[in-house]
Amino acid sequence: MGEISETSRLQGRVVKILSDKRGGFISPDDKSDNLYFIASQVEHDNFETLKPGDIVNFTVGKGKDGTLVFANKVQLVSAEKTNKDCTTETRFQGHVKKIFINRQSGYITLKGSTQDLYFIAKQVEENKLETLKVGDAVTFTIGESQDGRQFANQIQLIDVEQIDQNDYPAESISTPITCDELKNQIIEQFKRIVHTTSSSEFEDLIFLLLKILGIHYLYQYDKRNQAGRADGFFIIGNLAVMYDCTLRDGFEEYKKDQIENYINKLEQAQLTLGASQL
Repeated sequence: MGEISETSRLQGRVVKILSDKRGGFISPDDKSDNLYFIASQVEHDNFETLKPGDIVNFTVGKGKDGTLVFANKVQLVSAEKTNKDCTTETRFQGHVKKIFINRQSGYITLKGSTQDLYFIAKQVEENKLETLKVGDAVTFTIGESQDGRQFANQIQLIDVEQIDQNDYPAESISTPITCDELKNQIIEQFKRIVHTTSSSEFEDLIFLLLKILGIHYLYQYDKRNQAGRADGFFIIGNLAVMYDCTLRDGFEEYKKDQIENYINKLEQAQLTLGASQL
């Protein structure tokens, strides 16, 4: 694709959606390398409706080395349709992961899973979106839209203050644990690092691992604003480190431009953390 103009419109298929990073990857029809795209480049604000397998057309953007690595002005061409939206009758449990007050929507994480389900304000019973906060326990049904995407529906807040203590089984009452038991629990949790396929979970586990190793001057960038940035930054002794987590094979070539950008920032000895600078 190196000789294609940045104004040419190409066609391909969505192969991966990274909801936590508000982006994804497109495989061009000419079988060239996958192209990364971000939500703001999906026209008509259709990012939430995209799913793997959708056919799209797009223009391309160049990296620093002149190669075409980004998909821009992404338009949905076609998506597999179902006859109508459908909703399960089974109620599930989960917790509120994110709330976007300005967009009147958010995400709920399904209990016992890393799956995040999108929801909108009208799906919160009694229109209580403003009363929800991140971490709240909720029950809900799961709906499936015409484009095949699942969403949380008929959402109800679980009022933990109204649960009688006697309703808890005896084995759920916390008891002291030994240092060895705690150590084993921590080890079991961090075994997930080598098994997870979720980039978001992988980033969080790496952040916690660095904390446990005793690196306390540690900063993790907001996942909603990581485009072109590292996942985090820490200082230990006289050493300043920018770190970036990835589950992708052959990441050195894929992130070549990004690594060069990190090096330049470190050489300038200036990093932006939120509204402050180091």
